[in-house]
Amino acid sequence: MNRMRLPNAKYSLISTLLAMRKDQTLRERLVEIALPTLVIWGRNDTTIPVENIEYFKQMPNVKTLIMEECGHTPYVEKPVEFYEIIEKFIDS
Repeated sequence: MNRMRLPNAKYSLISTLLAMRKDQTLRERLVEIALPTLVIWGRNDTTIPVENIEYFKQMPNVKTLIMEECGHTPYVEKPVEFYEIIEKFIDS
C-alpha cells in the first residue's frame, strides 16, 4: 500500500488497468492457469466491481470467494479473516 504513495504510482496503476481492459486476449489466457488459485474479492469493491469475479468462476483450477463488508483491499480491511481464508486454502 505504501508504494501507492510514491510519485506517479496511481498513474502507473491506472495505465496498467486500462491496458488490461483493452487486451481482449486476457480472458482467453486466464484459462491457462494450471495451478490451484484463489481469487478473493471484496463485495463493496468500487475500484474493480465484484461482478468481474465471474470470469474466474469459469476456470477449472480457480476457487473464488467474495468477502462481505470489504472494498478493494480486504487484506487491509479484514486482515485476520483474510489470513484465515488464505491459510485454509493453502492447507487444502
